[in-house]
Amino acid sequence: MKKPVFMALLAMLLVACSTPEQRMAKRVAELCRYIPEPTELEHSRGWLTEDFYAVLDTMFALPDATPVLHEWEFWFVAADGSPVAHCACDVLSVTLTDDSHATATVLVHPQDSDYFADEHVMDLELVNGEWLIADYDGNKANSRRYISIATKEQTK
Repeated sequence: MKKPVFMALLAMLLVACSTPEQRMAKRVAELCRYIPEPTELEHSRGWLTEDFYAVLDTMFALPDATPVLHEWEFWFVAADGSPVAHCACDVLSVTLTDDSHATATVLVHPQDSDYFADEHVMDLELVNGEWLIADYDGNKANSRRYISIATKEQTK
């Protein structure tokens, strides 16, 4: 009986002693599983800021009128074509930029290989006590630009 209690206390102590950087790196690794996919955006809903989700939702719903708009399909896939959310994600660094913003650099690769590894930048924002993805490789601005292009194409 004493051994399980001791092990539980030891585990709690180790968790409590982790550094803020270690906790942030763990959160970033968790968030990598929710990097959005165009066909499964809803899966990412609670893991993205409302603003980032809304921009992506609008962009993913655009009509097929402008061929350049399909370029964004490659923003959320690894070098081997796998959806990033299904890949392994190694956290290279996490930098707090202020009390509610951070930037993480991650290495994304297929689960069974490092051969097709890509480095990506994830911007994070603290919302209601939870770190969420606020941007991924600057794609929020790219998305807004494509939405603008599509809107202009539709009015022609």
